[in-house]
Amino acid sequence: MSIITSKNANIKDLIERVNKDREPITVVDDKGSGAVVMSIEDFESMSETIYLLSSKANAKWIYESIKEADDNQTKSFNFEDLEKMIDEH
Repeated sequence: MSIITSKNANIKDLIERVNKDREPITVVDDKGSGAVVMSIEDFESMSETIYLLSSKANAKWIYESIKEADDNQTKSFNFEDLEKMIDEH
C-alpha cells in the first residue's frame, strides 16, 4: 500500500491510480491523521467478504467448500438436476 501526504494528493490522480493499480493508497496529513483511498470494486468486494464471513455458520460453510474444491471433492450438476433440487425444497 502506498502512502502519500495530503499536500501532495490530487484526488483525480489518486482515483485513476487506485483503479489502474488495484492497490489502496494511504493519504496522511502533517498531523499523522489519514485515510485510505481504494477502488469502488475493491471496497465492495471487501465489504461483501466481511459480510459473508460475519456469520460463523456461513464462514464454516465457505471454508468447507473451499477445502472440498481443493481436495477435488466437487460435484457437477446440470441445469435440470439443479431445478429438481430446488423444487424439492
